Amino acid sequence: MTSPYRRIEREIAAADAGTVRGRWEYGRRLLCDPSATTPAGELRPGKMAELTEAAHRAGVRLAEEEILCRLAAALAYPQESQIRRARAAYGTWEALAAAEFPEFEADPGEQDYDPRTAAERAQQAERQLALGDPDQLTLFKLFPADEFSEFSTLADLRKYAEENADRAARHASAAQRRLAYVGTLIEAAGGDESKTWAEAQRALDAT
Repeated sequence: MTSPYRRIEREIAAADAGTVRGRWEYGRRLLCDPSATTPAGELRPGKMAELTEAAHRAGVRLAEEEILCRLAAALAYPQESQIRRARAAYGTWEALAAAEFPEFEADPGEQDYDPRTAAERAQQAERQLALGDPDQLTLFKLFPADEFSEFSTLADLRKYAEENADRAARHASAAQRRLAYVGTLIEAAGGDESKTWAEAQRALDAT
């Protein structure tokens, strides 16, 4: 779901170049989206490309480093009061990023900021219920996430699985041949595994 990110990006572009709030909100949205980030706060495979493309469609050039900075700010300041203090102390996004998002004390009575609307939260909850935990999805465990998604066709999945099985079979066959060959060399060397391959091969050739 990239439209909210494009909206925020347009707002950032229309505002002062040093704006802090919009960039932080972008990062918080990523952290609140389990399809975008892992529980550890890292972008999921393929998400970086999706975000940069979404910004491009909005007419904005968005660097990967900038996205990572926004994510770092969101991780450092989960509360609105924290980002307000950070903005007051440093003024611009560039200054705050250059300071590497120093710590500001959290308010024990304040909840972490979630920029999603109630409708968005409900929609994402329904999607997660249908798909399961992204970290537990069989699809993401067995197929590369940068090539496949929940929208991949079964034909594409079958083709990849068959090709992968063929490669695995060839690798398994080669592994068995290697193992058998090494066993033959060890036997020719009288079980002395300190012998070199050349010594063992000469002994094998002699037989």
